[in-house]
Amino acid sequence: MKSKKLTLTALGIGLLLFIISAFSTFEYFDMERRNKIFGEYSGLECAEMEKKFASDLENNELKYFTGGMFYNEKFGKELNKLGIEEFYQGCIISVSFECYRDLLEKHLKKEKNIELEELLK
Repeated sequence: MKSKKLTLTALGIGLLLFIISAFSTFEYFDMERRNKIFGEYSGLECAEMEKKFASDLENNELKYFTGGMFYNEKFGKELNKLGIEEFYQGCIISVSFECYRDLLEKHLKKEKNIELEELLK
C-alpha cells in the first residue's frame, strides 16, 4: 500500500513538473518569436513598413506596436479579438512604428469601420 502511494505521489509530482516545464518552454519560444519580429520591424523606414504591412495584410498577420507608461489590457483584448497581435514597447516609443500604426488604422477604418481610438475607451 505504501509503495503504491509513493508511486502515485512520484507520478503526480513528475507530471506537475512536466506541465510547468512545457508551459515555460512554450512561453520562452513565444517570447523569442516576438523579440525577433520586434527587432525585424524596429529598423525599418516608412517605405519598408508599407511593404511589411501589405505582406502582413495578405498573410492575415497584422500587428499593433504600442508604448507608453501603462499597458491597456482592455485594448489588448480588443485587438486580439480582431486578430491583431500587439507588441508593447514600454516607455520607449519608436517613430518608425507610427507608419505601420497609421496604415493599420486606415485599414481598420476602411474595411471594418473601426476606429482605434474608440477601442481605447
